[in-house]
Amino acid sequence: MSLALTLQVVRRELRNKRSYLIATPSGNYTQGGDTVNLNNITLAIGQSTADAVGYPGVLENYEVVSAPPGFSAQLNKGSLLTNWGLQVFQNATEAPIGTPITLGPLSAAGTQSVYTTNGVLTVSTTTPPPLGSFVLLTNGATNFGIFLNGVIGYVASVVAGTSFTVNYGSAKALHYAVGTDTIKWQQLFAGNTLNPIALGTASGQSIAVSAVAVASNVLTVTCTNTGTSVGVGNFFILQGLAAGEVPQGVVCQVLTASTTSITANIICPNLSATSGETATLTVLVTNGNAPIQASQDSFGINGSTVAATARSATAAGAITVLPCLQTLPPGSISVIQGLTHGSALNGFLSAVLTTGLTSTNLEFSGYIETAVTTGTADLGAVGLLATGMPVDTITGELPTGPYPAGALAGTFVLMIEGPKLRC
Repeated sequence: MSLALTLQVVRRELRNKRSYLIATPSGNYTQGGDTVNLNNITLAIGQSTADAVGYPGVLENYEVVSAPPGFSAQLNKGSLLTNWGLQVFQNATEAPIGTPITLGPLSAAGTQSVYTTNGVLTVSTTTPPPLGSFVLLTNGATNFGIFLNGVIGYVASVVAGTSFTVNYGSAKALHYAVGTDTIKWQQLFAGNTLNPIALGTASGQSIAVSAVAVASNVLTVTCTNTGTSVGVGNFFILQGLAAGEVPQGVVCQVLTASTTSITANIICPNLSATSGETATLTVLVTNGNAPIQASQDSFGINGSTVAATARSATAAGAITVLPCLQTLPPGSISVIQGLTHGSALNGFLSAVLTTGLTSTNLEFSGYIETAVTTGTADLGAVGLLATGMPVDTITGELPTGPYPAGALAGTFVLMIEGPKLRC
């Protein structure tokens, strides 16, 4: 949509006039540049219509003077004064390596949810999260979304002011018809809300998938991983699966990687090998295309009891790890790996709950197929998700869709210069 333009100041020289405009974004952004109509400028008290009149000759100079923190932009000249464009990019904000992944504000409850057999959750709400964001789901109601509590999913589509969808195929056995629900969500960030978790856009961070299979909680992805650009420890998401929808939309950590296949631990029903897929595997990143990694400061599970109660249509399931010397605050996004007896829980990814959290006790809410009790002699680790090494200084142009909250929180200042009108 067209940016709202207000005249900030006009500086007149002997032959030229230089105007500074405030451009305020709203609604949706369109890739290639949001419309800038230089014939539609709002004037303040004391400003004359002459200040906003277009230039009779060729504009000699134009630029973006400033942008909201975390963003940059360029002004693209149009064929007319009415069809210029402002192209917006998101910068790699300062998030040092090892910055923990955290949760944003808790949303209001959705009013209705549907979970269909192909693993697509649709939540009705007047305030959906941003398209392309990653969210933690919580507060699902009995008989509807309770088994989705603790799920981290990718927002695949948004209808402004109406609804959004999250694809999480591995839970599809518990699909349900439309019903009143209370699902809430929190967006995932690194350090601050200007640095959201997103899909990687750098070379090699999104690769072609031709087949998938799941056996004994291990996912095998047949893919084209040239140069093994997707490596061990990276977190990724599968999208576009046609035959093997079971793991579609699930966030996993790479266990092994070669040029032709990737494996990962997954809590998911078995799936016979599929073929002919035209799907993609994409790495999860923060600004600068910095891949998400499990922090090296993992908390060891050594000789601990790791227990998990099964989820159902009326029970979310719970995971308890104790004793486990740790200092994780509530809401920490963590992954369980390396369990020997409780291997069915390897790859589990969610947020640490306040309930049951002590220096020797961790508790998660999450999706569990069957109950797991390992006794008192398990080994493994709980890794805190954090940022890795940035690849870019700019993440790239904003996708077509709603403006990010950070862009809406500020304005862009534009400068245009050209010859003055002659009387």
